[in-house]
Amino acid sequence: MRSHPTWNGPLAGRRLVARAAVALLVALLAAAAAVAEAQEARWIGTWATGPVSLPAPEESSAAQGNAPPRIADQTVRQVVHTSIGGSQVRVLFSNQYGTEPLEIGGAHIALRDAGAAIAGGSGRRLTFDGEPTAAIERGATLLSDPVDLAVPPLSDLAIDLYLPGDTWETTSPATTHGTGLSTTYLSAPGDHTGAAELPVDSTVLSWFFLSRVEVATRTARGAIVTIGDSITDGTASTPDTNSRWPDFLAARLVAAYGETAPGVLNVGIGGNRVLSHNGGMETILRRGRPFGPDERQPDPDAFFGPSALSRFDRDVLLQPGVTHVIVLESINDVGFAFDNAWPAVEDLIAGHTALVQRAHARGLRIYGGILTPFEGAITFSETGEAKRQAFNAWLRTESPYDAVIDFDAAIRDPDHPRRILPAYDPGDAIHGNDAGYRAMAEAVDLALFDARPVAAAAPAGAAWSPPRTADGHPDLQGVWANNNATPLERPAEWADRARLSDEELAALEAAAAEATDPGRDALFGDQLVLAAIAGEQATSYDPATGNYNQFWIVERDFNNRTSLVVDPPNGRISALAPAAERLMAARAAYRAAHPADTWEDVPLQERCITYGVPRLGAGYNSYYQIFQ
Repeated sequence: MRSHPTWNGPLAGRRLVARAAVALLVALLAAAAAVAEAQEARWIGTWATGPVSLPAPEESSAAQGNAPPRIADQTVRQVVHTSIGGSQVRVLFSNQYGTEPLEIGGAHIALRDAGAAIAGGSGRRLTFDGEPTAAIERGATLLSDPVDLAVPPLSDLAIDLYLPGDTWETTSPATTHGTGLSTTYLSAPGDHTGAAELPVDSTVLSWFFLSRVEVATRTARGAIVTIGDSITDGTASTPDTNSRWPDFLAARLVAAYGETAPGVLNVGIGGNRVLSHNGGMETILRRGRPFGPDERQPDPDAFFGPSALSRFDRDVLLQPGVTHVIVLESINDVGFAFDNAWPAVEDLIAGHTALVQRAHARGLRIYGGILTPFEGAITFSETGEAKRQAFNAWLRTESPYDAVIDFDAAIRDPDHPRRILPAYDPGDAIHGNDAGYRAMAEAVDLALFDARPVAAAAPAGAAWSPPRTADGHPDLQGVWANNNATPLERPAEWADRARLSDEELAALEAAAAEATDPGRDALFGDQLVLAAIAGEQATSYDPATGNYNQFWIVERDFNNRTSLVVDPPNGRISALAPAAERLMAARAAYRAAHPADTWEDVPLQERCITYGVPRLGAGYNSYYQIFQ
């Protein structure tokens, strides 16, 4: 099916190209202005957390006294500990897991004095696009306007949030972080944002609707994101002392590098796993036995949170200024499985390899943490220990991580290496105590963060942060073109060559021109380069019915790269697992046995609707406009 001629015709095409050129010019000017501004100061995260869903309370749980904290017409004062300082600050609030809008009646930030008190003269009212109140739509985040505030490194900030609603009178889950290990103060009823002495009604050790704090800095070199489970989250450390291992790491970096130290953003979630979503305590009590189809499945976003694979983009890759990642995770993948065969070590390797590939695709350096001992823990099994040992061996010898950090050696008992050293064990045999977490932080070689990110090729001083929308997401608005001729996978003829010489590229373009002309059939996607390599000309797929010809194809853009795939190094997509092959075969068989009954059954491209982005250089329908 062809697109309507009035859209693809020459006049419409020239108009589209003109509009695209204007949009591109505007985008380039905006980018140039952003670069100039970023050379003076740029936004980098100084604190972050990994949000999870806290389901709305049920009547039974409220009656039994084990319901989540109730926030009803109250001001929540939350304390967070910075890693780096800056001259301005802004806060990202989150309704990530909410199913209804979250009303914010007021917000405020200040330096914390002690307890629930704030330092005099440091208070700043937070606004949202100039307004003192706001509503965060369901599933969304909201970034406050910047305020001038000299934020010291390794300091405490008090963030006030007035919530006029009642969290017990809604079915919408709250977006929280349960193991805050920092006292959050709930006020008496009313708006007390900015009060020097908050009238405290109760306290909890959790954060609510809070995702990240950013500072404007001219000196910090970037940010390190630590992703993991309860060990990274700091479980069993002393509350209100900032004794998680990422806290100790941030202090070491500030002591070593001063104002150029990178930020440290801790997105560890207690109970988290790389491969599986939240299983809650039910999974532990079932000793890894999977849930049946007729059983109530745990909320995948609650308590222990979504898997590291599913949250990696949001919690790691989109953090402002991120340059390095530390992954310490999978002790729960092996522990929660108990004696079950799944996940196998090969599954753990595949999951971690995917994390590395995604980080490298964004130009980040990523380091793997050696899994720490857990003999004596409630999740320990000999099967799990064997998996831990095998996985750690892979990490040390074959993994694609840019480096590994031996947390295992830092806290294990030399006389009983399957156990944590008693001086570092809080009593549960799996977490560290304050001294244990300090030892883990001291095992990190600070020289790992001297290296520039993989893709950082800009001249010194030309640091740039991508433009963002008001709610903190990357701003992708505008007219885009995907007319790249580079094939998705590297053709066999180019073997292990990642780039062509300029002479080879010129010859390839000439061969591609020979392979096509306006009267011949169109060559979509990788077909153009493959035809050029083979020296073949396009022929009609079906002379009886006709087909798209080159009239419908935009001019393709050639470059020296031999594939869009950059990892694995061979430039080719890894083979499907047997289970995936079976799924694809079943899907193809179903489509063959169930042809389209109505237009709704026809794939999107057959209805002339773009599949979406990325388009990967199809050569047809290669222009699209993004609205946010």
